This record gives sequence, structure tokens and C-alpha cells, in this order.
Amino acid sequence: MKWIALFAALAIASPAAAQQLPRFEKDTPYSQVRAKLIASGYKVHKIPAADFDRCAPGRTELCDIYPETRICRGTGRASCEFVLVGPKGAVSITTAGESTDPGFVSIKFMTDREISQMLAE
Repeated sequence: MKWIALFAALAIASPAAAQQLPRFEKDTPYSQVRAKLIASGYKVHKIPAADFDRCAPGRTELCDIYPETRICRGTGRASCEFVLVGPKGAVSITTAGESTDPGFVSIKFMTDREISQMLAE
């Protein structure tokens, strides 16, 4: 049901209509990035709890704190991806770092293909 709500929200939103996203300094804590996006009208897209494999061992606490975690790796840069949906479309936020408040790396609008792939997961 949640996937249907996401699809409906994205059908209304047009990423092409919005060319700009808020800017964040590299390594800004994700909690601050998230708060600014929510204040701008974005909503957390909760990934179904059944998707347990989205969080690497040792990263489950972060996934519990941020239900919008799409994937969180435990090796290398310990990168994570979060999904929020707003009036301008779905955005993917990438972070790096092993803390429960990892540092900002990038933000981008999700393409139709990325959204379709996520919905199929």
C-alpha cells in the first residue's frame, strides 16, 4: 500500500518542473539535511520493514532511526542512500560514514527508471 502512495505522489510530481534542490555542504550530518528537506515540504518515504537486507550488519541501528533508508553498506565508505518524496519529486540522498548520523555526500532527483527499480525491490 505504501508503494502505491509513493507511485501516486510521483505521478503528480514532475522532476523536470524543479531544477533546483537545496544545497548542502559536504559532510553535513544527515539529520540536518533531512530536517531541512522536511521543512521544505518533503516527506520521509518509509521503506517496508520486510526489506531487512537493506542494512548491512552493524548498520541496523541507523536503519531503525531513519525508516527512509533504502540501502546502507557496512564496508568501504559505509555509504547509505535515503529516499524522500516532495512536491518536486523523489530525491535520493547519499551519505558516507560509520556513525548513526553520517555525512552528506550528494542529493539528486530520482529518475523514472530508478523509481521503477525501487518499487520492484
